[in-house]
Amino acid sequence: MTELIFFGMLAFPFIFVAALSRELAKMRCDLRYGWGLFLPTILLLGWNYLSGKSSSDALLDERKWTAASLVWGVVVLRSVPIVLVCWVLKARLCQGMSINREDGRSPVD
Repeated sequence: MTELIFFGMLAFPFIFVAALSRELAKMRCDLRYGWGLFLPTILLLGWNYLSGKSSSDALLDERKWTAASLVWGVVVLRSVPIVLVCWVLKARLCQGMSINREDGRSPVD
């Protein structure tokens, strides 16, 4: 059960960014906006996770097992500002836009 919770904590930023990007593309009626938000954010998250893995591996080589496991908690915490910036960016790009028109359809329909 603990592994499932930890996996969810590691996967949540990626899933959340994908949902934000999808919503942005849907509201702006342009897939380029979604990809423009998705790709840089995923690259930053990937770099964050890769640096955490390399730090954890280096600590494991030094036989510092507790520190190596705690690095992953820090990785999750370091991804919070990245996701928040993504969320604010999406909100600014969608500012003043409504997903529902007068005819009741979404902009993608």
